[in-house]
Amino acid sequence: MNIKFFLALLVLLQLSGCMTTSMKGGYSSQVDPEYSFSKDKSIAVRVFRGEGNNSLETKHYVGQIVDSLKKKGFKNVYLYKDLKQTEKSTDIELIVNVYKRTKSYQYQSANYGMVNSGQSHTNCTGYGNTLSCTNTNLKTYGVTGYSPATGHLTGYYFMGYWIDDKKDEKIMFTLGSSYEKGCSDNAMYKFLIEQTIERLDFDKPNKYEYSVEMPENYSCK
Repeated sequence: MNIKFFLALLVLLQLSGCMTTSMKGGYSSQVDPEYSFSKDKSIAVRVFRGEGNNSLETKHYVGQIVDSLKKKGFKNVYLYKDLKQTEKSTDIELIVNVYKRTKSYQYQSANYGMVNSGQSHTNCTGYGNTLSCTNTNLKTYGVTGYSPATGHLTGYYFMGYWIDDKKDEKIMFTLGSSYEKGCSDNAMYKFLIEQTIERLDFDKPNKYEYSVEMPENYSCK
């Protein structure tokens, strides 16, 4: 392969940031073992309005949440605002929220410069009694030391509170999370909603990480 083409391709992949073939995330949940879940139960989806809510942005994803639940096999899924107008009763109220949090952390950052390579070059002049030689240590580019630095890590989350609408009791909690870098908020929330709903398990609590192979030309921009 032409070396110039290879280097150009490497730079392009680095600049694209989130052109990737895989996405990583986490799924965690808590489930009420006494509640009997079934896909015939009616679900009303509404936006979380408590402390730490991101209601304005979450509203953009409620439609996707309803569609994903239907793809999962739930037959009666509605928007809470639509049900409120018809005064229909439901079995489950699903309260949702998407949000992100950025945290800073401290680490030791490497400093680079010219350092001794461990090799030397000998240069001699003259001959016989006039011979004079000098040794010169050879330098190379490397780590000269470390300095404290601050990094930032952004986590993306899709949270769901599942409420028994008849008893007004929490029956399930789900949380999808990811720390992918270089992606848009929109792409991350869509990814988490799809993966979290696809992984719903009503039989037992779960907590695990996963990696998903994405289409070859997928971009999370």
